[in-house]
Amino acid sequence: MYILIGIVKVIVFLLLLLFGLLLTALLLLLLVPFRYRLEAAFHGKPRGSGRITWLFHLLSLQVAYEEEWKFSLSLFGRDLFQKQEEKERVEEAVEQLAEEGKEIGKEMVQEEISEAEPIPISKPKEEAKPEPKEEEKPESKEERTPEPKQESKKEAKSAPKTEAKPLSEPSEEQGRWERCLGRLEQKKRQILDKLQGMKKGLERQWKQKKSLWELLKREVSSPQNQKSMRLLLRQAKAMLRHVLPKKAKGHIEFGLEDPSLMGQILAGAALLYPLYGEQIQIVPVFDKKHLEGEILICGRVRVGTMGVLALRLLFDETIRKWLRRFLRSESVDGGDKEGNVRMEEEREDG
Repeated sequence: MYILIGIVKVIVFLLLLLFGLLLTALLLLLLVPFRYRLEAAFHGKPRGSGRITWLFHLLSLQVAYEEEWKFSLSLFGRDLFQKQEEKERVEEAVEQLAEEGKEIGKEMVQEEISEAEPIPISKPKEEAKPEPKEEEKPESKEERTPEPKQESKKEAKSAPKTEAKPLSEPSEEQGRWERCLGRLEQKKRQILDKLQGMKKGLERQWKQKKSLWELLKREVSSPQNQKSMRLLLRQAKAMLRHVLPKKAKGHIEFGLEDPSLMGQILAGAALLYPLYGEQIQIVPVFDKKHLEGEILICGRVRVGTMGVLALRLLFDETIRKWLRRFLRSESVDGGDKEGNVRMEEEREDG
């Protein structure tokens, strides 16, 4: 009996431990923010880097560009991509060693061949050469005389054959041209069919988006949904404010030869001045093309904060209705989408 009670205690303790670990992991994910840092500079050549970290660099993702892209993903301070790079380096070293071994083997074989050349094998060849020459000389004179006759006969036989060849060549060329034209016509038809299908798909999507836009306009303009619309705008602003960088530094010098375009860019920068303020300095350079500077942006995103803002939206009934309509309209295919949206609207209004 005591053994069973002890086993149950151990099982309960392990379950509670597992539940505690899962709860702490969930709380860490919701409360500990993801921090991001972006750096960019241009001094003749572009250069930039970005980094996302979580829980005191326990998880880190880095991206950098300086003449080439570099990626690194580290967990508990260990780079996960470094293993792949080491494998590639080992494979390259093995290939280089194999090539060097092949070259060394070729050199050794050539040395062995050069050392084996002075072996006296030429004496039997010199004794065997004069014997066939004396016997072949008289025979070669007799055999050479009938050769032109045989060649002339062969030429005479082959002459009518060469005259008959041009008759078959145009028919083969015509067949090739007909096959090429047939293939071109098939490809042309396939391309036209694809273009027609794309046109129909774009028209269908345009009609669907137009119906959804009209539905959204009706919902927003109705006085019953003004409260939900204000809540949606307020939560969207809060999300954007939470995601935007908390720290920014920079110094940018740029110039253009066209003064009118330069003025338009400076006017747009003046409109965005409340966002960057005095943290980023913009120095215009007139009457010449010029671009130089560096910028640094830091911020953080907390999953718990974004979840709370999203839950406030889901608690509203009209927003849930809009979300259901949108999801159902996206799941419907073909031209029945607009009709289904209207039917659902009438059903919910009724």
